[in-house]
Amino acid sequence: MSRDDKSESRIQQKKRHTGLKRLYTPKRARSVTETAEAREKRLQVQRAFGKRIRKLRLANGFAQEAFADICGIHRSHMGEIECGETNLTLQTMITLAQEFKLTLHELFKGIA
Repeated sequence: MSRDDKSESRIQQKKRHTGLKRLYTPKRARSVTETAEAREKRLQVQRAFGKRIRKLRLANGFAQEAFADICGIHRSHMGEIECGETNLTLQTMITLAQEFKLTLHELFKGIA
């Protein structure tokens, strides 16, 4: 049995015993345990943040690709952000806030 198979097997056992999902962060391969309620709350915040970014981008007259270029983000990643499909790094959030000439507090006000 390969290392990946063993790891997958342990994950399945963990799911059965705890009812929790295991998530893997892509850069560090550390596992994080998240309840269904916590996951839903995280997704709500991600979606609300994405809507806010899209609204601000359109209000400032930017196309998605042009704004992504200004921020130094790939266009497809900007699409994921606006759809609430990705976790952002703090640096990405700071970059977005700076491009909109807002503070992080103003960017997140009413979201989280």
